Formats: sequence, C-alpha cells, structure tokens
Amino acid sequence: MMGLDVLMMSHQAERVHGGLVIITTTAALGRPVRMVLLGKATVLVRSGDWQAGLIGDIPADMANLRASCGDLAVEVYVCETGLAVCDMREQDLDADLGVRLTSLPTFLAGGMDGRQWLTI
Repeated sequence: MMGLDVLMMSHQAERVHGGLVIITTTAALGRPVRMVLLGKATVLVRSGDWQAGLIGDIPADMANLRASCGDLAVEVYVCETGLAVCDMREQDLDADLGVRLTSLPTFLAGGMDGRQWLTI
C-alpha cells in the first residue's frame, strides 16, 4: 500500500489542523504515514503546553487529532534544526508520540520513492 510522507512546516493552527486531518485519516485507512516537523512546526510535539506555539485559533479537536497520530502508529520525526528554532531540547518532546530526531536530508533519503508526499 502506498505510504504518505508529510513535511509539516507551518505553525498556523488552521494549516496544522488540516494536515492532521489528512494524516490521521490516511493512517486510519491502513496506509503507512511519516510526518517530519520542520522549523516552528516543531512545537506540535512539545510536551505540555504545545498549543502556545501555534498561531491562530486552535480547533476543538486538535488535541485528539494530535494524540491519534500516536494511536495510529504515524511515524513522527522532528528536524534537529527545528528544536533549536523553537528553543527546545530532546527531553521536551512528547514521549507519547514516539518522536524521532532526524535531519531533512536523512528523512528524504529514508524512502520517499513510491510514496505520496504533501507539504504543509
């Protein structure tokens, strides 16, 4: 089954929400999904008050969609540079999401062939 790779660069709540809807729906349909968070989008996986780093109104179901990424085995990666941009460290990441550190070149080299991809 063709997988989906998502490059999440936005930290605007409306865009992040739309991305999470696509990600969780795709994963619920049984397709493998990988998401890498770049730049300020890295706040999405901060433990604790992750919503404070998003711009705009937070949709009511955003927390449930975020948690569903872990429940649906979405592979979540953060760019090491994004940690620095958001003044975060590895221990600030939400352990429930199983976040892995990577770099963009490493993520892209990890098998985008034969997969659909989406940039948000």
